[in-house]
Amino acid sequence: MTRPAGPRDQLDQILRAAIRSVDARVAVERELVVESSGLSVCGYKLSGSAKLVVVAIGKAAAPMAAALAAKVPERIRAGLVVTKDGHANGHDLTAYQVFE
Repeated sequence: MTRPAGPRDQLDQILRAAIRSVDARVAVERELVVESSGLSVCGYKLSGSAKLVVVAIGKAAAPMAAALAAKVPERIRAGLVVTKDGHANGHDLTAYQVFE
């Protein structure tokens, strides 16, 4: 039998949801829509053959660029990631030139 969630459990769920909502990788995945007719980024539609030049700067640059490369690797023409030292670790950024 499952016990009802107490205040501590509820607070934990709220905190986890808040952190997930501002995760850079999740945000890119949410705003990037791949359709048969093309690509949509934040509601802006790109043609079916459009190539991307990616520029990502800041502490969240690595997870954002990695999410884009994971979802549409064939679309990336060139890319630059500039992030704080150590923030590129653990992200697949082979499609980009990276500066830490």
